[in-house]
Amino acid sequence: MLLYESNVNVLVCNLLAVKGYHIVQQLSTTEQGENIIAIRREDNMRLSIEAKGQISSKKRKQ
Repeated sequence: MLLYESNVNVLVCNLLAVKGYHIVQQLSTTEQGENIIAIRREDNMRLSIEAKGQISSKKRKQ
C-alpha cells in the first residue's frame, strides 16, 4: 500500500491529537513550509514536522 503525503499528514495529526497535542498548522501538499506544527497542551512542547509519503499526490508535468 502506497501512502500519499496528504495521507501521512492526516495520520500523523490524528496520532498527535490522541497524544494530547493541539494542531496549530497542517499544510496541504501545494503549500510550502513545515507540514505540521503541533503543541503539546501539558507543557507547551512544540513540534515541527515535514511529512513525506512514498509517492506524491501531485500530478507530474510531462
